[in-house]
Amino acid sequence: MSTYHLSQVPADYHGMSFVSNSTGTLTYYITGATGHKGDQLTINAANGQPLANIKQTSPALLPRFKIYINNFKISSFGLYFHQHELVYLTNLQWLITGSLKTRRFTLIKGRDILARAYPEQDGRLTIDLLEDQQAALICLLVAFLDRWRLVHPSQPSLAMKSLPLNTNPST
Repeated sequence: MSTYHLSQVPADYHGMSFVSNSTGTLTYYITGATGHKGDQLTINAANGQPLANIKQTSPALLPRFKIYINNFKISSFGLYFHQHELVYLTNLQWLITGSLKTRRFTLIKGRDILARAYPEQDGRLTIDLLEDQQAALICLLVAFLDRWRLVHPSQPSLAMKSLPLNTNPST
């Protein structure tokens, strides 16, 4: 398991976010904007190499987004904030549950939890990953949801309850 820490910098600093590992070393940084058609967030390695981005493809009333790695679309999703909403990422078959208000998110694939994100006392988000393989993409998704909360503070919860996981396949 790996742990990362996401620090969101206020908009007057161009909205840059920083992701550090458990030792405090900068691992990724995230640039860009959300909230309007054509806006995108990009996650970059510490050396500046772009790794993935999320691009908004429709207006904010019923926003849709596409996820790209190396300019290749790997998934898409929409945000339709109702009381018991889940975000499903097509192609990846990932589910995101959580609460924008409490800043707690869980990323799930099938019965496996890929990651959990939760706030710390200092304002950062901690992201616990079970596998490092998709770390950049998961950090980007968590940063995106956290920024969406800032851009649209009046939106209700992404999902009011966490999805119960059946760990006993015989039931």
